[in-house]
Amino acid sequence: AKVIRVTSAGAAAAQRAIVAVEAADAAFFEPVDEARLVGLLRQLAGEIR
Repeated sequence: AKVIRVTSAGAAAAQRAIVAVEAADAAFFEPVDEARLVGLLRQLAGEIR
């Protein structure tokens, strides 16, 4: 039978990936300034018309 094992290098790479994904997630979902959001939505609506 073949067994797959995580190497220490693989575990370290996975940990770095988790940190990077969590940072990207936090940046993407950070609170948005309401006035800026309204301005962006108005700009987008103008482009659609």
